[in-house]
Amino acid sequence: MKKVLFLLAMLPLMLFTACSSDDEPKQTTYTLKWNADISSTSIVSVDVWLFEYNENGEIIGNSTINEIQSGHVESFVAKEKSVKVKVQVRMSGGTSNSNEWVQQVFYLQKEGNTDIPINNETIIGTKEP
Repeated sequence: MKKVLFLLAMLPLMLFTACSSDDEPKQTTYTLKWNADISSTSIVSVDVWLFEYNENGEIIGNSTINEIQSGHVESFVAKEKSVKVKVQVRMSGGTSNSNEWVQQVFYLQKEGNTDIPINNETIIGTKEP
């Protein structure tokens, strides 16, 4: 009888340790921190496209932020096989439009967060990095 009572007393301990959150895989995330100020230019609107790539250089996911403003911070959960992110900036003003790339590749920290800071000193160009 004492053995049965002991086992019943131990049951809750086993249940709580079996469902530990430490066993769950952590997500890989990335956070865009947009601090570019375009208010003094003739650009009316800026859209940002974040492309996720796998090890083979294939695009496997993307996220878009339309009409982004300075001070915008947003986090995203990366697709399971994503290893890097490239950023495309689509600007429009009046009758002109341009699609340019941030000239840097952001490699993701597996099961962690990668910051993607964009500011007025970030280099952008017409060629994909």
